[in-house]
Amino acid sequence: MQGLEYGEPLYTVLKVTAEKIKAQICETGKKNKIANIEDMFNYRLYYYPFYVICAKGELKRRFFNDLHKQIFISVDAVEGYYAVAQIMPSKDYFDPDISDKLESGATILQPQIGIEEAWEKGVSSLRRSNSFSFRTSFWLNNKVNIVPHESVLIYKPYWKVDIKNNKGEFIRVIDATSGEVGGNNGYRFLQGYNRIMNRGGLENV
Repeated sequence: MQGLEYGEPLYTVLKVTAEKIKAQICETGKKNKIANIEDMFNYRLYYYPFYVICAKGELKRRFFNDLHKQIFISVDAVEGYYAVAQIMPSKDYFDPDISDKLESGATILQPQIGIEEAWEKGVSSLRRSNSFSFRTSFWLNNKVNIVPHESVLIYKPYWKVDIKNNKGEFIRVIDATSGEVGGNNGYRFLQGYNRIMNRGGLENV
């Protein structure tokens, strides 16, 4: 479908580096007087896929000019979760080269759903959005014809941190762009990661 073709994927800039994580772990060890704290942590970088699609809507009216609007839809390329994106991110938001990250052990998680399925999920979710607002009300009208205009595949970096101590084993996810620990994005990442692992593991990525 026209508007659903995309070129080379884009990679969100990595702001939380391995060095920053290591420094935070060491600082925590010093504050709490925990010896060999680094041995309790194992962390690995993953790039998680999202489709961002610019959708255009047209509402034809008999007595007034037709209405035209556009909106950006973000769809998780593993689980299919939908969200409204504010804008199509600028080039400054992306890393022009991640070869050094890959050489250091980063893993790119591949999409588990195609762009057309993502579009269908995104439009379906947009039309039945529960967050009625001035911004979304136009798209709830079934008479609005919605078509894709342009799309891009974006990979966002996350750190999966495995922690093992005398209290048990734990997993924490760090958004490597914002630095947020856990949160909704971290939860969604872990869901997608587990789905891939359940389908055969990272050797199929």
